[in-house]
Amino acid sequence: MKVRLDLTELKMLQNLDLSDNLPYEKVRDLFVAMCFTGLRISDWSKVKKENIVINDGKETLEILTQKTKAKVYIPILPELKAILEKYEYHLPKLSDQYFNRTIKEVCRLAGINNKELRIYSEGGTTKDERIEKYKMATSHCARRSFASNFYNLGIEPFLLMQITGHTTQKQFFEYIDLDGKEQAKRFAQAVELKRNQSPLTIASKTGS
Repeated sequence: MKVRLDLTELKMLQNLDLSDNLPYEKVRDLFVAMCFTGLRISDWSKVKKENIVINDGKETLEILTQKTKAKVYIPILPELKAILEKYEYHLPKLSDQYFNRTIKEVCRLAGINNKELRIYSEGGTTKDERIEKYKMATSHCARRSFASNFYNLGIEPFLLMQITGHTTQKQFFEYIDLDGKEQAKRFAQAVELKRNQSPLTIASKTGS
């Protein structure tokens, strides 16, 4: 199932006080870092201060991804920079199993408990159930959050694909998670932008 945290839910996660639970805090911080880079959890073991380069006066994370062996360049946004500096550019190394188990509890504590529709097959029968979002949070959810949230902000797909590693827009759009209401909102915004740029008229025929 496609699951991602939107920007409001990410802010809830960032604002969660975990100062009395450092293991949870490390998982939360790593998850947020992935949400602002699109990197897989396996790539963070290679991130060092030496991976930070200056690109046109802006700090950029340069890294060779482990799975696709592709070199990517990711702008360091303020949310990411704060986490990198907090850990002196050496984020915690955590196993997938521990991370995926713990991020669910962290999301629960942050109040990310709205229910999502889960559709699955059991014994050849298609079933569905509504389940709290925190129960479906994983490291992969962070990559999906990156792609979906920044696409929803208007970043062109081909720019995001340079980071996510998708080779076709078909793959990319199957990956992102935007519901019908968000798609309708994007359509309305695009039409309004076109109207502001130039007159937009829709011809109609009478008597048809």
